[in-house]
Amino acid sequence: MADGIREELKAALLSIYGTLDDAAVALGMSKKTLYRYLTTKGKDRVEKVPLDFVLDASAHLSQVAHIDLDEIHRRAQLRLSVSSARQDEYGLAARKTTDETGEDLL
Repeated sequence: MADGIREELKAALLSIYGTLDDAAVALGMSKKTLYRYLTTKGKDRVEKVPLDFVLDASAHLSQVAHIDLDEIHRRAQLRLSVSSARQDEYGLAARKTTDETGEDLL
């Protein structure tokens, strides 16, 4: 869920500001710090994002775009459920449903 919140914060900031550079300026922080807080993979990812950052970023988004922390959380939950559904669909699609003679295996 934490990575989902990171991704939703990043998506919201990018939709408003276009780049993380501009978002960092608006939030009053360095681009490098913002990138490290929002990345979900790689060596630059910080393990734990400070709660203060999440609260500050969501408060800022609430002021400029009416996207509050509840909305960010809801979007992250949707992203997680869609991701799980896609994995389930792939699992079903990857399984053989018939044998060589055409008999149904399910």
